[in-house]
Amino acid sequence: PILLHSFCQFDCVVRGAFRWYQLSSDGRLRVDMVFRVACFLATLSGTCATDVQYSPSLHQEAMSIAYSTVRDEARGELKRFVLQYAQSAIDKDTAGSCKFVGCWSMRGPTQCLLGVCVCKEGFRATLDDQSCVPIREDRDVESHLSVSGAEKQFRFMMMAGAVEPDVMSCPGSQEEMGGQTYEDAIGIRVYNISLCRIAIQAYHASPLPLVSLDMLDDIPEHNGYTGYDNYPLQLYSLMTLGQWRTQVIMIMAKEFFYSVSLPDASEGARRVGILFHTLSDSFSASHVIRRGFLSDMETSSQLCEAMVVFNPISMDVVNWLRHVSADASRDIYWRCAAFYGAEIVRLWSQARLGQVRTVEVINDLLDHFTQDILCRALSIDGDLGKPAGGASSYYSSDSVPWSPHSRPILPRGVASERDADRIIQGWRLGLEAYRSTTSSPARVPSTLRVLARDVDVCATPEVNHVSEADLQFASQGRVTPDYWVDWSSSVV
Repeated sequence: PILLHSFCQFDCVVRGAFRWYQLSSDGRLRVDMVFRVACFLATLSGTCATDVQYSPSLHQEAMSIAYSTVRDEARGELKRFVLQYAQSAIDKDTAGSCKFVGCWSMRGPTQCLLGVCVCKEGFRATLDDQSCVPIREDRDVESHLSVSGAEKQFRFMMMAGAVEPDVMSCPGSQEEMGGQTYEDAIGIRVYNISLCRIAIQAYHASPLPLVSLDMLDDIPEHNGYTGYDNYPLQLYSLMTLGQWRTQVIMIMAKEFFYSVSLPDASEGARRVGILFHTLSDSFSASHVIRRGFLSDMETSSQLCEAMVVFNPISMDVVNWLRHVSADASRDIYWRCAAFYGAEIVRLWSQARLGQVRTVEVINDLLDHFTQDILCRALSIDGDLGKPAGGASSYYSSDSVPWSPHSRPILPRGVASERDADRIIQGWRLGLEAYRSTTSSPARVPSTLRVLARDVDVCATPEVNHVSEADLQFASQGRVTPDYWVDWSSSVV
C-alpha cells in the first residue's frame, strides 16, 4: 500500500504532465492502465484520496478520426462551414495552461479543457489572449482566427467534450470504483453504487443497477436469463431494453439539439463531443454486449449495422479490471463508433451551415438524427421488453482470469413498473438531497429520468422534440452547463 500510495501521490503532483503523456502517440495505454490500476489498488487501504482526472484517450482518438473523415471530403459541409465560421469566429483559447495548476482567476470565466484554459460559454478571448470577456462586450472586435485556427478550435472542442463525462466524474468516483475492485477480490459480487453514479449511467450508455428480489413488493416478470450457469442471486432489472435505449438516445438527442442551437459554434462542437462519448461507450464491449458479424474488413454502414445490441452491462456487477482493458481496445466496435461519429459531425456541420432557426426545422432534424443515425447504431436484437443489465461471464464480477468457471450475473426478469417507479423515485429524492449538500454540485446531475415502458423513441421519435421555449433558451446560450441536459421543458 505504501508503494501504491506513492504512485498516486506522485500522479497528483504531476497529473498534468501525465495527462499530456497519455495523449502522446507512444505509451498512452501503458501509462493510463498502470496508473488506473495502481490507484484502484491503493484505494483499498484508504490511502489514495486523489482527484486525478484521467483522460480515456480512445474517445478522443475516435472523435478525431470522425472529424478528419468529414473534413477530408472534397465538397463537404464541414469545409464550407469552417470557411463561413472563420469570418466571425469566437476565439476561446486564452493561451493559458492548466496542466499543473488551475486557471488563474485574472483570466476571467475559464474552464480547464485538456490542459488548456478556455473561455466559458458566452465569453471569448481578448485579442491579446490574456483574459475572457463577455461576447457582447467584444462584439466589434475583428476575428483573428484563420480558417485553420477555426478548424483547430472545432476539433479541440469536440475532443474535449468527448472526455468530459469522465473528467467531470461524480465526487469520489475513483475511490468508489477502487473499493469495488477490492470487494470483487474478496468475493462480493454486487456493489452498492452511489446515487450520483446511478444518475449518470445513461451518459455512459449503461443501464440502472440491478435490485434484489427482497426490494420488490410485486411479483416481477420472469423474462430474463434462466441458464443453469447464472450466478445464484435473485436479481432483477428496473428497466427494459427499450427503456434503456430510449433513455440513452434522448440524452444524445438533447446534446445534439444544443450543438446546433447554441449561438457559439465552438460550444456546439463541444456538445457533439459529449454525445459522442455516450455513443462510443455503447460500442465498448465492456459497456454493451453486441452480436453480429465481426470482421477486419473496412468499416462500412453494412458492417456496423450488423452489430446489434444484445444487452447493456450494468456497473454494479462488472469486473473493473476487464472493463478498463476493454475500454482501451481499438477493435471493430471502436471503429464503428468513429464511423457513426463521422455521420454525426457531417449532420452537425450541415445544420450549422444552414443556420437552423425554427422549431419545426429543428424537430425534423432531430427526427433524422434519431432514426437515421442513433436507432441504426443502437438497433436491438430481440424483445424490447427483456431486462437490461447484468454482465456476461467474461465481464461479470465473478470472472477470474485464472478460473475456467466464471459465471454470468444476469437479471432473472424485470421488476413491475410500479416497483421500478417507487425505487427510482427514492433514488431521485436522495440525489436531490445529496446535490444540495455536496461541495461539488456541478459534478452531480439534477435529476434521474426514466420514461415509461410503452415509450420507444425509435418508433416515436417525436419524444425528442423540443419546444419554442427550449429553442429560445438554447439560442441565447441559456442551457444546462457542463455535460448535463435539462429535462424541465421537455415535450414528453
